[in-house]
Amino acid sequence: MSEHEWQAPGPDDKRSACPALNTLANHGYLPRDGDNITSQQLIKALQDAYNLSGILATVSTYNGVVTNGLLFKKTFNLEELSKHNALEHDASLSRKDKYFGNPLKVDNELVDKLLDQQVDGKINLDSLAKQRQMQLNHSKEHNPELTYGFVQKVLSGAEGAMLVNVMGGNTNFEVDVAMLETFLKHERLPHTWRKPEKPVSPLEVFNNSNALMKKYDELEKEQHK
Repeated sequence: MSEHEWQAPGPDDKRSACPALNTLANHGYLPRDGDNITSQQLIKALQDAYNLSGILATVSTYNGVVTNGLLFKKTFNLEELSKHNALEHDASLSRKDKYFGNPLKVDNELVDKLLDQQVDGKINLDSLAKQRQMQLNHSKEHNPELTYGFVQKVLSGAEGAMLVNVMGGNTNFEVDVAMLETFLKHERLPHTWRKPEKPVSPLEVFNNSNALMKKYDELEKEQHK
């Protein structure tokens, strides 16, 4: 097996609620068992696999470490990065709410609903906003323990922005449906995908995150007319 060839996780391997982190382990950018990871390892993996800038990789790593209460641990595993209402949250595009089941496992039906929002075979910011609104409505109706406030909204925006920036090659901010299906369902880098040619910066992610949250607000207003 080549160094970064994809390999499905074993039954005892640790995985998180984040497909991007799980993909790093499945491809060997992080320890394949998802255990004994250092912050520096994660920073390097985010740069090597996804071409995040050094600043963005560092901020993303320590945001995950701090919000999950891991700052003073020398090493951590991927499952420890999945504390509920930290990086893992309700109304996800690829995971059940914790109330309904294990949020560490991908929900293929949810992914299919996202893929159904495609426009000419592509998923863009509008697609992400529409599906997030549908999923949030479902959670509001059926999850009596739903937590979805400003923090979760910001996380959703950042996740969507990272998705289109990284998987979209940091160019036109849209992702091929087949590529996205491979990434979200199998937590695997698609064969035809190439990482962004230039490092993805915090400003680029902020701009798309801000644009996505504005779309969230527009859909909310439209819904309550």
